[in-house]
Amino acid sequence: MPRLFDQLASRTGQILNIAGAAQTIGLEKSTAENYLRLLEAVYLVSRLPAWGTTLGSRIARQPKLHLVDSGLAAWRMGLTPAKIAAGDPSTLTAYGQLTETFAVGEILEQVSWWDGPVSFGHFRTATGDEVDLVLETDDGLVIAFEFKAGSRVHGEDLRGIRSLRTRLGPRLSAAVVFCTGPRMFRHDEGAYIVPLDALWTALPLT
Repeated sequence: MPRLFDQLASRTGQILNIAGAAQTIGLEKSTAENYLRLLEAVYLVSRLPAWGTTLGSRIARQPKLHLVDSGLAAWRMGLTPAKIAAGDPSTLTAYGQLTETFAVGEILEQVSWWDGPVSFGHFRTATGDEVDLVLETDDGLVIAFEFKAGSRVHGEDLRGIRSLRTRLGPRLSAAVVFCTGPRMFRHDEGAYIVPLDALWTALPLT
């Protein structure tokens, strides 16, 4: 189980592929699935379900995997501030996964305080357009969230949000991109670009 957990930590923020994780460490898929259920039962890992599967046949249906404790994930991934600062591409990719896992956990914790039911999941198309987190209220309104470990947000970063807006129209009530930049502002395409630390601090809109 510890070896499987390390594999899952390295895959946090990605589409769940338990068969691939099991194969990497020479474990039977059925055993890995049983271990995964145990890890979920003790709140070490969670599955973020696919959202929007009724929007078309080419919407992915597989869940994403997230470690519940992003600090534990960073430790098992071997991520340190020094490694991240060095800028190695593979390390920055892992840092992006960790950033997403952290932000998803923070938002879902805050969502648990809302009045009324809220469904959530991730959105992904067969062509690779994706939104990291989608929330839907009981009246059908949708909020989309993207998470970027970099300080700048480019037009390409909004591709998944555009795809979702095309499918939902006015049902998409807001789109937010969290990044490590210092300013909060509204992008020309309507999405709010928000510093990641706004998850725990109040920042003015500029």
